[in-house]
Amino acid sequence: MADTVRDHRKAFTWRRTATQTVFFILFVYLTLTVTFAWPSLVGGDLFLRFDPLIWLTGSIASRELAPFALLALLLMSITFLLGRVFCGWICPLGTIIDAARVSGQRNMGCRDRWVQPRLALGILAALIGLALVGVNLSGWLDPLVITSRAIHAAARWQPIGWAALFAWALVAGAVLLTLVAPRYWCRTLCPLGAMLSLVSRWSRWDRRVSATCNDCGVCTTVCPMGQSTDQRTSSQCIVCRRCEAACGRGSIDFAWKLGRVGDPERIPSSPDPAANPVDSRRRRWLAGMVAGFGAVSVGAATGWGFRQGRRSVPVRPPGTGVERQFIARCVGCGACMAACPTGGLVPLMKLDRLDAVFTPHLVPRIGPCLPECTRCGQVCPTEAIADLPVDRKWQRSIGTARIDRGLCLPWASGERCVICVDACPAEFAAIELRQVRPRTFRPFVEPSRCTGCGICEHQCPLDGISAIRITTLVVC
Repeated sequence: MADTVRDHRKAFTWRRTATQTVFFILFVYLTLTVTFAWPSLVGGDLFLRFDPLIWLTGSIASRELAPFALLALLLMSITFLLGRVFCGWICPLGTIIDAARVSGQRNMGCRDRWVQPRLALGILAALIGLALVGVNLSGWLDPLVITSRAIHAAARWQPIGWAALFAWALVAGAVLLTLVAPRYWCRTLCPLGAMLSLVSRWSRWDRRVSATCNDCGVCTTVCPMGQSTDQRTSSQCIVCRRCEAACGRGSIDFAWKLGRVGDPERIPSSPDPAANPVDSRRRRWLAGMVAGFGAVSVGAATGWGFRQGRRSVPVRPPGTGVERQFIARCVGCGACMAACPTGGLVPLMKLDRLDAVFTPHLVPRIGPCLPECTRCGQVCPTEAIADLPVDRKWQRSIGTARIDRGLCLPWASGERCVICVDACPAEFAAIELRQVRPRTFRPFVEPSRCTGCGICEHQCPLDGISAIRITTLVVC
């Protein structure tokens, strides 16, 4: 009978592995539908729209509720009922970490020394503190964002540059950290996991340990989150149920909690005060908030962040609106860049603003913004880029073409060239030839008609820098 129960429990772990595989394949497929326009019944941004972390930080930083609140709240509700099943069964980065299995058994002794779950709470608090002053850095550490970005970088960002290498390095780093301890990223650094752990403390589906437990420690050894039977709360449990499968005495199972919300497990806790660090957790949470405000203060003193007034900013895709709001909403997932048919949207890699890193900007020399295309707005999960119809796309210009007369062939050497004039879409007709002397014509840009699409810059016949370039000057 015991062997039958054990076989059943081991079969359950295989079902979890199969579930992880299915969700990972679904995540990759939906992510790639953005690039290759594969058929899909749901949007390629589905997983990101379930992410409560980017919803919360985006809403706080932009001072308005992000549009995907219901999906984010749905994941929080599932976590309240079932615990951190997202982390253990669905999260694509967690699946990659589990599949890598680079940790083995040799690092178990390092677990207690290096793993600090409360550090993740501090990181979460710091991200919220930064969002309160308008700085959204959640895209740097959110597992769904960094995994999505790495896939987009592999599928579309050509040629491979620093942005793609950095995107891959974030995922590789999360995997290699398991050399320190199993799921080290999830336990110590992941802010989304920390956010879900706060809710899972009141989970209604919980682990039970019976009186037949002899404290052999096998469950702790196999647990990827380092949980033991004497811990009072299940906030770190990802419901993988490896402990249940490994227990030779059948002392562990999972069932609905019938006590009042917030009841701890019935196994007595360790006498060590660190095992139930309520006051310490509050101090770390407050310290994280202070760290977030401190980072902004230092940034303001050193010039990091926006300065009020008019200044040049990168050329953003249509539908982004005010630059400050766009940066507050965008998490740099890379979906818009992967969807861009010309490849002109590329990630910004200027470190003078960390919250702007990985955000999209248009480089017309690589590819222009086609007048009839609205793909970037359709795939944006946070609606930092509005999904505008074609007839509304160009109601607001994203930039203005300016001719460098020192490089332009007609202006610099008198050669005949009308490529930019011919390239400008007829519905805009923003570039025209004007007579400057008898029988001498030169190209001029009419700013009131220019939308900043960049077709002229892309088509300029000069090698290297174009003689006509899209520039911006906006109020930040």
